[in-house]
Amino acid sequence: MKLSKELKIILFASLGALYLTGVITWLESPAYSLWLPTHSIVSLWFLILFGYMFNSHVTPAWKRGKRLKSGSLLTGTLIFLILTVPILFYMTNETIKTNVALAHTYVGLALLFVLIIHLRSKK
Repeated sequence: MKLSKELKIILFASLGALYLTGVITWLESPAYSLWLPTHSIVSLWFLILFGYMFNSHVTPAWKRGKRLKSGSLLTGTLIFLILTVPILFYMTNETIKTNVALAHTYVGLALLFVLIIHLRSKK
């Protein structure tokens, strides 16, 4: 399913906010205590948006066989990021939490490239 212009604006603005707040948090800026909660709040909005996108865009495209490889890579990347969040919030073992935080950070940074691959892949 082709996305409407309005939905693309909402999606890219949301992804941009999520990416920017994640990068600022990763850089451990002086305002770290502000940016991590902001990143978390934006991610809750994105989780709703991802659910909508999965139902209205991803599933129909998979059924038609369109952009399967890049779409699967993008969806898998987002699902990985979503699944690591509870570990980051609730894990008490600091070694595991640190390793998951590193994985979440680097996969999150790679998300921009995965998205570009998906957008540029042949239709």
